[in-house]
Amino acid sequence: YHVTRWTQDDGLQPSTIHAIEETADGLLWIGTASDLIRFDGETFTPIRATNRISGIRALEQARDGALWIGTSDRGLLRHTSGALQVVGEHASLGEVGCLLEDSAGVLWVGGSAALGRVGADGIEIVLPHAVHDLELDDDGVGWAATAAGVWKLEGPPRQLDTSGREVEFLTAGRAGTMWAIGASFVAAIRDERLDAVTS
Repeated sequence: YHVTRWTQDDGLQPSTIHAIEETADGLLWIGTASDLIRFDGETFTPIRATNRISGIRALEQARDGALWIGTSDRGLLRHTSGALQVVGEHASLGEVGCLLEDSAGVLWVGGSAALGRVGADGIEIVLPHAVHDLELDDDGVGWAATAAGVWKLEGPPRQLDTSGREVEFLTAGRAGTMWAIGASFVAAIRDERLDAVTS
């Protein structure tokens, strides 16, 4: 493996990095506490908008090429063709910390207070729970790790029985397994049931 390190000496802004997304055109987008930065392999370019983009917590490129931006203070933003659009400053969401587009093209928005999805009229609140993580399974279906456990985001979201455990992270494994990780446990989810819990 070859590791290359970039620092402020290379033009990287002195700010905490919270999100990174590589888009289909090979550009790397970096979300920080104070800027949205584009990196082409040589130059770091801060994206300047009418209002500064700050408090970035999540980045997700959609299939139409748009870059979705989750923030701590301005809700959800959409960046496309050099233009920035505020899609939702939904007070019920809280800070937007994770984003996921599923195989049906639905964009799910994970906030510190609720789970939402983007529709024709803006953001619809789907679940009134803090969302810690969003993950896609092998079938292209979204899953949410929340303060109220795990939800499968297919049709009306379905809650899985996690025996009251709060799940903080999800990661898709082999053969349809979804791994759920909490503060003091790791569990495999198979056939929508919690299995092999290790505390």
